[in-house]
Amino acid sequence: MNDDPDSLALRAGPPPNSPPLPIALMIVALGIIGPILFVRDAVPSVFLTVMTVLLPVAGVVSLIAAFESFRRRRADPLVRTRAVIGRHGVTLSPHAGPAETYLWHEIADAQVSKSVLMLHLNGDGGKRTRRAIRYGMLETPVEMLQGRLSSGLTQSREIVTSTAMSSKLH
Repeated sequence: MNDDPDSLALRAGPPPNSPPLPIALMIVALGIIGPILFVRDAVPSVFLTVMTVLLPVAGVVSLIAAFESFRRRRADPLVRTRAVIGRHGVTLSPHAGPAETYLWHEIADAQVSKSVLMLHLNGDGGKRTRRAIRYGMLETPVEMLQGRLSSGLTQSREIVTSTAMSSKLH
């Protein structure tokens, strides 16, 4: 699909850290200081005691998530093609590795913003699944991406409608 001259590349950098490291450190600090303050100064309560014990756990989890996000961002720091919107469908390559290709008839809806491309895919039994990629530092204008997605979805719906009508005639 990348060889198609009508294709439009979504060029962007890696997604921002989530949660940001300063926020994760603040959660850790609250997790360490909070139990001391709450247990010492608050009215005794089982709920409050359980919540103060869970604060350090939340701090550790947020710190691990921040470091993992930072590690992924450092592994793929360049602005590169994260998706290609072509004549036959959309190819996603959020990471350096195998790309995922979805044809237009597999895509029920698509949304794009400055930080997320989300595809709503037709699944088995009428169920819809979502496939989203996050990115930062978008170079391709959002309006161009939205236009290409809407034209691809419109053409796909027209083909499906004309095929259904021709099958009814026969």
